[in-house]
Amino acid sequence: MPSYRVGIVGCGGRSTAHAEGWIANDGVALTAVADPIQERRDTLGEKYGVATDRRYPDFADMLAHAELDFISLATKPELREPVVVAALEAGIKGILCEKPMALSLGEAHRIHSACADGRVPLVINHQKRHLTEWQRLATMCAQGELGTIERIEASSFGNLASQGTHVLDMVLQFGGDVQPLWAIGQSVGWRDYAAAHAGPRYTLGQFRFPNDITAYVQMGDEAPQLLGREDSWMRLQLRVWGTEGRGQVDLPIGTRVWRKGETEPTSWPECWTVPENLASSQMKLSQSVIRAYKDPTYDPPAGGIRPLYSFEMIEALCASTVSKEIVTWPLPAWEHSPMQSLKPENAHV
Repeated sequence: MPSYRVGIVGCGGRSTAHAEGWIANDGVALTAVADPIQERRDTLGEKYGVATDRRYPDFADMLAHAELDFISLATKPELREPVVVAALEAGIKGILCEKPMALSLGEAHRIHSACADGRVPLVINHQKRHLTEWQRLATMCAQGELGTIERIEASSFGNLASQGTHVLDMVLQFGGDVQPLWAIGQSVGWRDYAAAHAGPRYTLGQFRFPNDITAYVQMGDEAPQLLGREDSWMRLQLRVWGTEGRGQVDLPIGTRVWRKGETEPTSWPECWTVPENLASSQMKLSQSVIRAYKDPTYDPPAGGIRPLYSFEMIEALCASTVSKEIVTWPLPAWEHSPMQSLKPENAHV
């Protein structure tokens, strides 16, 4: 018998990564799946040996009858709050949730508060925090190897609701994991994706943190290319400037650091597309949920208050677009999402 039983809600494209991440942990088994589309739940269930009577069309039935310890939410954002509420009522021990964590800031606040009040760990799928590239550069910054961090630049080809969620979480991490003081942003257009989150076609923004760090972000079609890697769809990159040097991570190129006085960088050519690196980061996300359940003093890198802060950053950029003004913290718990207000009529979420 497994030590922990896991269920997955939502059996679409992201569910396989969640399943692989969970079962990579010793003593963990995927024992139930839920999705209203039978083909999806049967495909996932067959792949991971889930019994046919544990493949549910409704997540409420799964939570009521499958006797689970943990769940993954690989649903659309608009479905996450009701699943979290039902999971807490069913006594689930911990939750791993895809990003973005909600559609509105009001929903995000309720999800965070419900889990915090129930002392149920909630980890958002910001797997970049567990990738070798980010761990290396974040450790160097924390140890002061680049001096005092003063500026951050980050960008991605994926839009604000897609890879942009990772961009802002990276900025939050290197900005000290604290709420910004203010943000100013501009978003234009809209992009619908068949297999990703719809959102503004291009977003440009600036944040100021209370520790005197300024961050500049670009997300979408017009984001900077990766020099020499124009074939890279994501173009995900982050640059950090400190008083004693600078560091840079480009996916899929790796990590580079220029220390003060050096003309050539020190390089670590890790690549997030290497299966072992990517799979390890997903495994560590689920592992952090288990650890947080077993040790309530443990604060998961992609859990706690951080996902709420990074979601606030998304909405702040869009609120600034709407108001054409600087947006300052604390933000209201908007029930109507500023990002969704930018969506054209007849566009899906």
